Amino acid sequence: MQGFVRVLRGDVESGVRQAEAALDTLESVPSRRFHLPIRMSIVGRAKAAAGDIEGALAIFESALDATSSTGEIWYEAETLRLKAEMLLALPEPRISEAERCLMAAIASAQKQEAKFWELRAATVLARLWARQGRRAEARSLLAPVYGWFTEGFGNADIKDAAGLLTELA
Repeated sequence: MQGFVRVLRGDVESGVRQAEAALDTLESVPSRRFHLPIRMSIVGRAKAAAGDIEGALAIFESALDATSSTGEIWYEAETLRLKAEMLLALPEPRISEAERCLMAAIASAQKQEAKFWELRAATVLARLWARQGRRAEARSLLAPVYGWFTEGFGNADIKDAAGLLTELA
């Protein structure tokens, strides 16, 4: 996490190196593999923030593999969303694959009743659909998830969803 924060503060090279080194250490000690998927995703987020989209994508894919092998599914929806965002950020976006990841993220979040992660994935997918001219589908997807929230309207993700819904009206 410290490496990720360094990247966000502009110390990109050393931040990514620190995040990668911490992950290498965690992976080398079996007793430290607890919460491995989220820790891997933090490194992926650092790489993404540093502009290494391909590297971030590879890390998110590895984190999803770790999710399968460890059974730690609690961060799966968010990792799928992050992977989808990298697929969309590629020079040649892999739109169909990103859409499948987002649908899987929404399904995972629903299974866990993780409304916040469902909102984040639904917002990304609704934005994608809106760009494709599928505005009614986008609104039908996002509105019920957004409507579930009764507080926290100052949160950036909830504001983002509200703004998108306004655009789709």
